[in-house]
Amino acid sequence: MANLKVTENEATILASIPKHNVDFNARVMQSVSVDYERNMIYWTQQYSGKKMTDAGAGESYNITRTDLKGKYIDQMWCLNGGHGTNIALDYDVASKKMYIWSAYKINNKWEVVRYPYESNKILKGTESSFFISKVESGSYNRISGDLKNDMLVFHSGGDPKTFNIRIVRASSVREGKLEVLYKVKATEANDAYVYQGCALDFPYLYTSSGTGGGEEPKQLTCVDVVTGKRVYQTTFKFNTKAMQPTESNFAEPENVCVYYKNNKKHIVVGYALGGAGNRMNRAFDLVENNSEDVETEIESLRNLILNRKRTEVIFDQSTKGDLTTTFKLRETLNNFDMVQVVLESGGGYTTASKLVSPKLFEASKSFIFASSNIGDTSGTNVDMYEYAANFNDDLTSFKNDRAVKIEVSNNGTTRSNITNMGIKKIYGIVL
Repeated sequence: MANLKVTENEATILASIPKHNVDFNARVMQSVSVDYERNMIYWTQQYSGKKMTDAGAGESYNITRTDLKGKYIDQMWCLNGGHGTNIALDYDVASKKMYIWSAYKINNKWEVVRYPYESNKILKGTESSFFISKVESGSYNRISGDLKNDMLVFHSGGDPKTFNIRIVRASSVREGKLEVLYKVKATEANDAYVYQGCALDFPYLYTSSGTGGGEEPKQLTCVDVVTGKRVYQTTFKFNTKAMQPTESNFAEPENVCVYYKNNKKHIVVGYALGGAGNRMNRAFDLVENNSEDVETEIESLRNLILNRKRTEVIFDQSTKGDLTTTFKLRETLNNFDMVQVVLESGGGYTTASKLVSPKLFEASKSFIFASSNIGDTSGTNVDMYEYAANFNDDLTSFKNDRAVKIEVSNNGTTRSNITNMGIKKIYGIVL
């Protein structure tokens, strides 16, 4: 149960969109996406410059590519592709090309598309390099993603009370199918203020909210998409060394992205600063901290369990010594937030029990318990016990795998199977 947070006074300036690029765009930025592995940032802005030839066909956007310090590399123009509110980066190792997932208006109809980033290319949506998914054809979805986990985020609707976020499987979209994995409600993310965009680093979704003036707070909200529970929310006050107000006090939150550096997660928030005549589009970098305050975590867990919504006995049967029977549970472990497994030994119940998350079973499909007993005051004779059970894929049954006693002494180590240990009870807990 991680205690995650970001702190505004620890923010640093990552980079800004340079003003000396080939086709300078003074509009507010729409999104920022960091490709740390290749030392690049991709910035999007609505575009209405000289390369746009048919404004009646719909909005256009451009992508500016810089290095991680904001040095200009190149640009790409996506004519009549929309507002450029969100994109998802998808690096292809085989071709060594960066691909972009985005909404794009093609033949006057919104599509979810994927195309390669090409330096100084002008896209019209008719190129053979375009992949058009035909998933929810005709509906406008802003796209972001977590491609390392094969996930895209479809977010639709701009009203803070009604916007809709779905996490879908990216490989299914490439097959022209919509496979929804998780849904996030507006109330879970932030339905109080204007929704600007989001980023996914599974299982955490980060949303950016607020407006440029002082009428709404500027907020970053982190939600666990599996549980639907809010993890934390940060309100930026723009009163720190890095995050400073402009002369007009205009600071509009635009988007958020995630990258990793030296095994630390960085949350990047993009802001449009200042008025139209003196605008700066800037990305701020915050390291997400994971507090390992064990006492706090134990107390939080204790309070959750004490205030639990439901506890069910989902298994109650002696299993010791039986390595062949498949034992059925009354409910799948997936129905619960926590599971308590109680073991028995020769005399009946032991004090051996283990409180675990069902997510551990999802990953390994196994339960392992180990304990040791110091046999005498010399400390050289030690008895160790190991028990393991394997669960089926849908976590509705299990079989005992092994029960072993390991004796360590000055005479060596002996290992023997035992028949007096097994699961006796399993409790499911809904927090």
